[in-house]
Order: sequence, then structure tokens, then C-alpha cells
Amino acid sequence: MFENERCTFSTDVFHDSSVLMKFPTINDQLDYRMEVIRQFLRDNHIDLTGLDAVVGRGGICCSVESGIYLITDQLIRDTRECRGGLYHSSMLGVQMAERIHKACGAAM
Repeated sequence: MFENERCTFSTDVFHDSSVLMKFPTINDQLDYRMEVIRQFLRDNHIDLTGLDAVVGRGGICCSVESGIYLITDQLIRDTRECRGGLYHSSMLGVQMAERIHKACGAAM
């Protein structure tokens, strides 16, 4: 989490591979991964109310130059459908950002 350009909180959240293997597809992991994040936020008393923006890392859907891209409905569809032919959990990054955006009303 950042306030202006200052990092106020940073961590990594790991998922047990034996749990992830229970899901038929990476897209099927989305609800589980979101619940892990919601629980992490609750446990650490982090309130997302008032966020100005949400950023999702990853989003392999097709080959693009690295940088910052607006999350659009088309990008969400492309990542869900693995349009670029690459199949990786990072494609959930934009989908997770969209869900957080909808939950707290921040810009994407």
C-alpha cells in the first residue's frame, strides 16, 4: 500500500500448491485467492475504504510492451479466456484488481 509515493505496507501472500491443485483451472482459483486476501486484510486491520487507485500486477493475455495499462472489460475478458495463449496465475492480477475496485470504489 502506498500513500503518495511512500510505501506504507508491503507483504507477500503465498498459496499452498496442494490447495491450488484442487481447482480445475487458474480462473477457478479467483474466489479462493480473493478470500485469502480479504482474510489477510481483516487479520491486519487494513481498511481499503478511501483508496484512490487499485493496481493489479501481471495480466498475461497477449504480448505487450511493459508498462501501465487501464483495466478494461476487454482486458478482463482476454485474461479470463487466455487470449494470448499463455496460461499463468498472473492473469488473475487484473481480475483481482477489478474486484477490489468494485468493492471499494477506487479508480483502476
